[in-house]
Amino acid sequence: MELYSEIRKIKDMNLNEDMLQDIKDLYIEARYPSNVGLFQDGSLPTIEDAKSYFDFAKSIASIVKAEITSKP
Repeated sequence: MELYSEIRKIKDMNLNEDMLQDIKDLYIEARYPSNVGLFQDGSLPTIEDAKSYFDFAKSIASIVKAEITSKP
């Protein structure tokens, strides 16, 4: 969310902030999590949620790629 806030200072961009927060909540610091879930309560996202997060991430990647490649 911090990066998104910084980007919005220089670029008019509207992303789904609830989805951003969900993805932020999935972040873990362990490189190889073995016995922990991804959410803070130890649970894992559903297959449907994982697909939604992946699609959302792909859409952000497309936005960034378009922004980078459109600059002279």
